Amino acid sequence: WGLNLLKKPGARVRGQKLQRMMGLLNRDHAGRQRLGRFGLLGLGRRAMARLMRSRGLPSFHEGLGAAHAMGARVVACSQSLELLGLTRESLIAEVDEVAGAAAFLDSAGSGTVITLS
Repeated sequence: WGLNLLKKPGARVRGQKLQRMMGLLNRDHAGRQRLGRFGLLGLGRRAMARLMRSRGLPSFHEGLGAAHAMGARVVACSQSLELLGLTRESLIAEVDEVAGAAAFLDSAGSGTVITLS
């Protein structure tokens, strides 16, 4: 889930038993996001971070902070939050608002929209 990139480290999942079980399986946040099948027990993530640093590329949080400073707005999906048993308080400070799909599309207007799923 792209929402994992917006979670604070140690965010608590609340809700039904299935939501809490999903929370245990979905503990990632931007600081420890896995690279899918290239994870290699954590070595893939560390190798990618090292490669990014060697090329002078910002981390996810640094890039998000820079975009936010230039006026980008970060909107988290309210339905995904509810589905995963998370609250607004479990998200990082750069998240400007929580909205459903219809409200997101309405507020996006004719601007450029980038989504994480």
